[in-house]
Amino acid sequence: MKISDHRSRFISRSRLMAAAALFSVVASVVGTSSGAAYAARPRPTPIPLPTAIIPPTATPAPVPTSVPTPVSYAVISNVPDNYQVKISPATQLGDAELLSGPTVGGPVLITVGDGGVVAFLRLAENSDYVFRYRNKIWIASTSSFIYSAWVQFSFHTPTFDSLRPAAPQNLRVVEHTATTITVRWDAVPTAARYDVSLNGAAPVQTGVCSGAYCTPTDPLTFTFPRPAAGGSVLFSVTATRNEPGCGAYCFPDLRFVTSFPATLVVTN
Repeated sequence: MKISDHRSRFISRSRLMAAAALFSVVASVVGTSSGAAYAARPRPTPIPLPTAIIPPTATPAPVPTSVPTPVSYAVISNVPDNYQVKISPATQLGDAELLSGPTVGGPVLITVGDGGVVAFLRLAENSDYVFRYRNKIWIASTSSFIYSAWVQFSFHTPTFDSLRPAAPQNLRVVEHTATTITVRWDAVPTAARYDVSLNGAAPVQTGVCSGAYCTPTDPLTFTFPRPAAGGSVLFSVTATRNEPGCGAYCFPDLRFVTSFPATLVVTN
């Protein structure tokens, strides 16, 4: 082997060792620099993990330990065959029983509505009755009712005719001519209209006229032809009151909204 070959190999090995040393120094510097930069970087804010959502615990409704005892009632319908009362104090639900009193057309029919409203059907007019009522409350936790004590009440039904408005009073002739007679009467406080009849003919409402330029007459007077000499006319008038509306799905009782007739015999 030539000396020049040894020298060449030695130089190559020296260069490799120098390159390795330089690479080690550069790596050390780069590593040190990268570590410092990494350490200087801001850390991200940690995102908290979601906590479990716990639904609120429902507070059970308190279970009542007693039910209010009925004390009194108010009449809300005074018609004998549909007598209605409202109990006080009252819970939403209750029970009612008729204890005594006559009925018409079969056994009494009783309906108990919310809030202590009780209706008695098929009762007789001008009669005495006794019934009892109790409040009750439904307890869902036990699927049962709790009750107040039974309390007895009594009432007396009116006559059907007493429900009518009063008949007009003080009928008198206030004017007469050769051909006509005018009769007048006193106003009935509850009346909304008056109807007159002559000798039992179909009744006619007073104070009504037709036509665009018509002036209504006094509803408390009525003028009619004077009877022939020696003749007479049976004049009669009734008063009718207005009944308040009761909604689209009810039927107001119109049997007793008109008075009995007041009559006057007018002679020539």
